[in-house]
Amino acid sequence: MRNKPGRSIMTRIATRRAVLTRFAVLSMGLTITSCATPMSLHEAVARGNVSRIDMCMKRGMSVNAQDDKGNTPLYYAYYQGRQDIVDRLIAYGADPGIRNNDGDTPSDVREIGRADSLLHAGAKLLNGRADWTDTAKARPIYDELKRMNGLIVTKAVVRKVTAGEDRLRVLFLAVKLGITGSEEHLNAVLQTYGDKNMAEDYLNSGSQLLSEGAKRWANEHGYSINAGGGSHRVAWGRF
Repeated sequence: MRNKPGRSIMTRIATRRAVLTRFAVLSMGLTITSCATPMSLHEAVARGNVSRIDMCMKRGMSVNAQDDKGNTPLYYAYYQGRQDIVDRLIAYGADPGIRNNDGDTPSDVREIGRADSLLHAGAKLLNGRADWTDTAKARPIYDELKRMNGLIVTKAVVRKVTAGEDRLRVLFLAVKLGITGSEEHLNAVLQTYGDKNMAEDYLNSGSQLLSEGAKRWANEHGYSINAGGGSHRVAWGRF
């Protein structure tokens, strides 16, 4: 049964959709609830349940209802890359111009979802020393992230770190990407979630702004760190 033609393809599709659903539920802050709640349409979209979406609309639920993060159901459809559901919601009157609490439109969230998936895959290929475990698999992921909008990738990094998903390895990958303009956000993450080793990595990364952030972290936490000493696990903008 395992080797029947098409079985592995269908399994991969189902697995990918399950992963994206988990991202939509966890990364976007949706709490899965019963059908009787105001967020039922959000839940149906996050699960990719088309029949449930139609049922919610027949029951008069608002297609533009916003959750506590300001996300409408359309955000979840874009996040998962479900163009069929995007088209369905727009046909029901979904407004693609509504911005969430972060100022993002649904189409922005589509790119954040793509960045999330790539960051997840890339972080899994880094070990605790920031070395790639498989450079052949890592290179195309790294290159695609480099080609993406830097602000979108940075937002995805901050979201994943805040959620505690592979926090250390996601930070390693963010430093390796060396996205111009991300330094302020990475320094803010260090202040909240960092430790002495990560501060030393920042200090020795080759980024002046990260080095300054590391010194601020050390001063505020009572540590003494010096350039050239301590941890050197990752370099700014270097694969």
